[in-house]
Amino acid sequence: MTPRDANDSGAVETAADFVAYLNLLSEDHVREVEEARDPGDWAHWDLGAFLEAWAAYLAAVVVEGRPDVPEDLLEPSWRSFAQHLDAARRYE
Repeated sequence: MTPRDANDSGAVETAADFVAYLNLLSEDHVREVEEARDPGDWAHWDLGAFLEAWAAYLAAVVVEGRPDVPEDLLEPSWRSFAQHLDAARRYE
């Protein structure tokens, strides 16, 4: 099932779905930066800050292991990668 928008990370099942999701994330970020009215779901406007947030999120959720994290997020898969990226958009 191909993701419909940047909030549809749960629809990612295959590598092709993940590529489609990355393109949706890119389009969503570009649109929100160009509109510059409201960052929407993006807590970070530049790539460096986003990558730092993603690293911090992965460290807290996967490396340190929070007890309330669903098992499917801990196992590497195209869906879990997409869900981690989706969460990193909001992580501060």
